Amino acid sequence: MRIVAIKNPKSEAEQRLIHDMHRLRARIFRSRLAWNARCTSGLEVDSFDKLKPTYILCIGRSDAVIGCARLLRCCECEPMSRSSLPQAIRRLDAVAPSGSGATT
Repeated sequence: MRIVAIKNPKSEAEQRLIHDMHRLRARIFRSRLAWNARCTSGLEVDSFDKLKPTYILCIGRSDAVIGCARLLRCCECEPMSRSSLPQAIRRLDAVAPSGSGATT
């Protein structure tokens, strides 16, 4: 397993990894978590992707993307909020210890 960071995909290999990441996000968000994520052609791309984040990808032994995260400059976008990720926030609210302030 290896971790790679991609800011602006330059090579064909980096572009393929980013494409695979969007496909993984679609599969996880729509199929596994049953979120109402907008997917086109089997890819999940949202407004935060337009802000040119740095993607952190976990690549498995077979060179498949098996995990991902994205880093955004905090001054370039509004923070993710209850309206951006309502399903995730509800889940956090359900598991956070009472009075922890975990989602405030």
